[in-house]
Amino acid sequence: MKMGTKDEITVLCTTRPNKVADFNKYVPDNFHLVHVKILGIEEKKRADLLTRYNKALPIQNKDISGLLRYLARNDSRMQSHWRFPFNLVLVTILWLSDPNAVNDLTTATELFKKTHDFCVQKLLKRLSDHEETRILEIAELKQKVEKFLKKFCKEAFINHCGDNMVLSNSSIQRLQEACRFLSLPSKEVLGAFLIQTTSLADVEEEYSFSHKSLQDFYSALHVMEILTRHETGLNVPSIISGIETLLLHEDVPKDVSSCLLSDCTNTLKEYQLASTKGPLTINSVLEKATKDASLFYNEKEEKMDLAKYQNIIVHLTGLLHLREKPLEEDRSTELVELLKSTGIRDTSQWLDLVSEVKCSTKVSELLTKAMDLTGVVEISDCHLTAFRRVLRHVQLERLVLNITGDPENVPCLRELLVAIEDKEWEVWLWLKHDFRHRRDEKTAIDDIFQQVLRSARLRVTWFQGRLSEAAVAALPSSLKDLRLAVAGDQHYRALLPALSSLPQRLGCLHLHVPARLDADLLRPLPDVRILQLYVSGVEEATVESASRVVRALQPSRGKWGLLFPGVLECEEVFTRLVGHLARQGVQAQGWGLIASPRIDEERERRQRDLVSRKLGCDFRTWDEEDIWRLVSCSLPFARDIAKGMRSSDVLARGKNLCTFVCRRCIWAREVT
Repeated sequence: MKMGTKDEITVLCTTRPNKVADFNKYVPDNFHLVHVKILGIEEKKRADLLTRYNKALPIQNKDISGLLRYLARNDSRMQSHWRFPFNLVLVTILWLSDPNAVNDLTTATELFKKTHDFCVQKLLKRLSDHEETRILEIAELKQKVEKFLKKFCKEAFINHCGDNMVLSNSSIQRLQEACRFLSLPSKEVLGAFLIQTTSLADVEEEYSFSHKSLQDFYSALHVMEILTRHETGLNVPSIISGIETLLLHEDVPKDVSSCLLSDCTNTLKEYQLASTKGPLTINSVLEKATKDASLFYNEKEEKMDLAKYQNIIVHLTGLLHLREKPLEEDRSTELVELLKSTGIRDTSQWLDLVSEVKCSTKVSELLTKAMDLTGVVEISDCHLTAFRRVLRHVQLERLVLNITGDPENVPCLRELLVAIEDKEWEVWLWLKHDFRHRRDEKTAIDDIFQQVLRSARLRVTWFQGRLSEAAVAALPSSLKDLRLAVAGDQHYRALLPALSSLPQRLGCLHLHVPARLDADLLRPLPDVRILQLYVSGVEEATVESASRVVRALQPSRGKWGLLFPGVLECEEVFTRLVGHLARQGVQAQGWGLIASPRIDEERERRQRDLVSRKLGCDFRTWDEEDIWRLVSCSLPFARDIAKGMRSSDVLARGKNLCTFVCRRCIWAREVT
């Protein structure tokens, strides 16, 4: 958003990924849609969000320390789902009522299902105390609520088809009528599943779903109920008895009643006979339910757009899993084809589904084919387990393992690295946590890194992280890009032989060192094409040490980039640093000097003038996260340059890939 102060950029936001195609309705012809990304709440900020939300809840003795520990668990299969704010809200409410229910969660659908069950339990308790229903046994109350919920889920589906989160008046009337027929207090029952708001006209109360995903979940329950009803059949005598009671209640004449009962009996028997001929398809259920729904909002029936049902089908996938009954092959095939037809293209979305579905070998194979795990695939922490489950069906050219968490605590990382050791793939292994935080001790899975680096078949061409002396010595000849963190003097001393012998074929070297290093130990870095030095921990007491470290590591050509994360927390420290660098004779040709955090435009201009005057190079300030994200925005250019494209072609393509990011991307500046 800050880029908008300098660049002509328009940001469009939606909470519905399947609505991205609708952006074209709002984007003028002279605009180009550059990039789409689902963000949510990043992991390190979730605890703060939950703590603030918890304080706002009108509940006493609210201890959520256990919930925070649960969400921080690295083995949680739901890590990717916790980026959605609404899921965090639901899990907080659920935790305060039943922590055990939360501890058993493995999927987002389970979160919605248990929240729904919690709402039902609370409703039953209120009904058992309500003056209109307290005379009823709890078993009878449960039956009545279950019958109401079938009607309620159908209304959720009808309103979804009509693009309404606020229920129509006719929909509310039908639900109130259902309550009246079941002798349930409508205000109490509707309030258990809907939120009530005042309309803009301030005339009447409106009911709406608290979140679109919740409406989609109830819609999926409606589809599930139809499928289940078809599988189990109908209790025809019970249904006819119920219709007969209704006709008596409405004083329908006997001859008309007899005719209706006869027709209903025949229709129900025909349905029973048809249901034994084979299972319903999900698609046919959706088409029939959509056709029925169109009668309620008086719109001409059009061809069903499956993209509109994406979230419903995703929830349906989860509900089918909760049945603890393996999916039949035909059902699995149809489900995967439907998910493809809804517009799921992103690998992470498919891997989310693999995490949620009980995968037989056949389902795993179908999902893998749908994902099209060929060519170049990037896998992050939260999808390692799911990716390993489909590994046998994968045929890749390049695997990018983008690991942001501590490698020692990332579930399945060790197992996955062992599993891919004999693959004939190119691998980029990004251990961003270890590169940024400069671990002092050797990582517990350093031995696995050594095995991967020494693999005779796997070709590691990009490594980022922390390595022991033995692992650095194992760096393969295939390596093109190395981003390495140095913990301290002892670690550097161990790495020096390997660093000194790094061949010229290495295209890119990023080194992250602390400001406190013994400069007498250091040797100039090799003159590789892209050279970046990160110096962290620069403060009042380490300014002189940092400048000596930079001078000692300076390559013979002096063409490199210098990055000082966090130094601008105190601008005076940075000013002193620039002076010391100048006195040490440090040069920063090529990439210039970058520091964080970002400062205002006037202060940045002053520092730019200082750096230009003292060091003769460019200067920019970035946000802290941007400094460490540098590796990501250079990806498209690294890929193209590796293919030997002409500079003009790379730059032209780069503008399409990251129109605004490339202005701060070292690869784009190199190409320019």
